[in-house]
Amino acid sequence: RRGCPSSGPAGPPSPPRGKAWGFAWVGLGALREVRRVVIVKQAGAAQRWAAFLNRKDKKMDIIKLAKPYVFEGTEYGEIDLNGLDKLTVQDAIDAQLALTGQPGAVILPERSTAYIARLCAKAAGLPIEFFELLPVGAARKVRGAFTEFMTSDADEDTGMVLKLKAPYTYKGKTYKEVDMSGAAELTVLDMAQAENELAAAGHVAAEPALDYLYCCLMAARASGMDKEFFTGMPLAEATHIKNAMNSNRFFE
Repeated sequence: RRGCPSSGPAGPPSPPRGKAWGFAWVGLGALREVRRVVIVKQAGAAQRWAAFLNRKDKKMDIIKLAKPYVFEGTEYGEIDLNGLDKLTVQDAIDAQLALTGQPGAVILPERSTAYIARLCAKAAGLPIEFFELLPVGAARKVRGAFTEFMTSDADEDTGMVLKLKAPYTYKGKTYKEVDMSGAAELTVLDMAQAENELAAAGHVAAEPALDYLYCCLMAARASGMDKEFFTGMPLAEATHIKNAMNSNRFFE
């Protein structure tokens, strides 16, 4: 059965009618009304990303500060976040795990100040304190640039296909899209197994569907690819994967 982990059963048996445990085989589509997840999207994200990809340098703009910012004796007039292009979904997962216990970073990490500071610090090669001590005006510019970088427009996906923002090479093969048709076969048992793997990795998630690792685990089951296929994707795909794994379109 496509989408099932190799170590799991080949397929669920037909549960006897009237048995309470038969609920374990309910399809994920039936749970959409039970588990609602609000996904924040920005209008025009697809157009902005297309313009970004068409640029010759294919790099983020350097953030110009309104006035010099002094940190540890050095004066900065700009902040270079081009390093975000080198980060992966695994970096998003690591940052989310590091902020366990901070509700804002767990529920909607890409809107969390602490989460943004952590990833931007890694991208810029600067101490996290550099971003924690930024003036509010400069911090808002950083947030805006990061949010645009991470924003995904699920409308770009069609049918049961996840269209990637840019070609992605994994184990010598280049992908422009991922077939997620196996999502239609997933069950509550797949969700439970993913939640167990999430807990084993040290993640404490009140709502697993908002956790990047959980979404990668579910995407792996839906596509038949391994988890590392998704965790190794560029950071900019993180929100895209999470949105897809919470989309009714994949789980009718």
